[in-house]
Amino acid sequence: MVALVEKLPLCTPAVVMYTNDECQMIKVSLPNAREDSIEVVCDHGDLVIRSETCDRCYIRRLPLRYQAAREQIRTSLRGEVLEICVPNPRKDVPSVPIA
Repeated sequence: MVALVEKLPLCTPAVVMYTNDECQMIKVSLPNAREDSIEVVCDHGDLVIRSETCDRCYIRRLPLRYQAAREQIRTSLRGEVLEICVPNPRKDVPSVPIA
């Protein structure tokens, strides 16, 4: 992937973010992207999205409201929109008072 990034123009994809009862939803516009060209990683509390097409490279770094392990994050490509669901923290976990 690194070799192509050096040759293709970098683009910042449009993003829509909102929170529902289940998760923080992130929708990323990735025109002409194939599912096998998309990479989603967690890096120091940020979500990093990368994708390459034949004529451009998309990259976007977004801060997450909640810490989540990569294996908890669900992704799906619907047409040209990548949908990412970062689960909200569980509300049923009891808090521990600090003495």
